[in-house]
Amino acid sequence: KLAPQLMLTNFVSKALIASLLLISFLPRLYLTQVTHVAAKAGLSFLSFAAFVPISILISLLTIATLASLTLKRRKLFPALKDAWKLFKQNWLILIESALAIFLVSVIFIAILSALLWLLVIPFTAYGLASVLFSSTSALTIFHALFLFLTIALTLACFGFLITFQYVAWSKIYLKLEESAWHGAFFRHIIHPLRKFILNRK
Repeated sequence: KLAPQLMLTNFVSKALIASLLLISFLPRLYLTQVTHVAAKAGLSFLSFAAFVPISILISLLTIATLASLTLKRRKLFPALKDAWKLFKQNWLILIESALAIFLVSVIFIAILSALLWLLVIPFTAYGLASVLFSSTSALTIFHALFLFLTIALTLACFGFLITFQYVAWSKIYLKLEESAWHGAFFRHIIHPLRKFILNRK
């Protein structure tokens, strides 16, 4: 029963974001007929500004719903209701957490890309040597080994990345469910500002 609910939640989320992306591109079709530069820039910005916040909202609600389904074993609609309640109460920390997890993911992907490039250097040298010496069998082994290592490294790294994201969001969800938790923006900006204003009064 859990698997169909998880699949349905993910499918609806991806379908909504894809639909929003398509809708956001519709004004760009009109831009081909617009010659005014400012009008083009304004329409592009508005379509982008409308797409990003709504897609972030859908993504965060999806994450919270999936966490409620898996960790709390709730049904789909109660889980969605809990996700909306959690978002309303903790939208700032959820956005901060999403940005932090996204940043870690980008850094991890950059490291993966660097490792793949490091693999290219010796394998390229080996491949050139095989071509120079007209060794067909060595070239075939080279291609197969390079392909295997690339796929294995990519799958392992992305598996680790998916696990990291799942564990991170699970811990964030449980912490928000158990107690109030303020993000860095609240701790370092909002709270000092509010304290300053109250002291002035």
